[in-house]
Amino acid sequence: MELGNRKGTFKDSSLFARGSDHTSDGRMTVEHDESLTHVKRLLELMPGVKVVWVQESPKHTCIGMTIQSQETLACMVHMSFAANTLLTVGTDVPQRTCGVPADPEGIRYVLRINKETDSFEPPSQLQLLGIFLARELKARNLLGAGESAQLQIAWHAKVI
Repeated sequence: MELGNRKGTFKDSSLFARGSDHTSDGRMTVEHDESLTHVKRLLELMPGVKVVWVQESPKHTCIGMTIQSQETLACMVHMSFAANTLLTVGTDVPQRTCGVPADPEGIRYVLRINKETDSFEPPSQLQLLGIFLARELKARNLLGAGESAQLQIAWHAKVI
């Protein structure tokens, strides 16, 4: 079965081919890097969102984005809160002169997502954010129901 969206088409079997394993009870486990790849793609499916950079540290993943839609920003705030991640505002412009109009293109919204350092039961914070994105995008008809379901199942969520 092919899963299509505006960013391309995937084959079911290849969606989680790398880095995926199964627990003793048969549930799929998805590694951080693979989850991050999917979350970045899902973020860019949200109207007006562009992922500009990603920074990794041992304890956090930070995703810098531009968000051109106020409605999408409001939605991102709710999803970030629900996933217990921090959404902050910053700028890529180091300094501006008083009285000169500020360039909104320099505004960056940054998701700061904690990495699980100890053994944990899925889903991780990153996967929780992915679950909420998959559900929102499906509800907006920006992500196919099949792919949304596959992502939610892989991240140990109830399919909605």
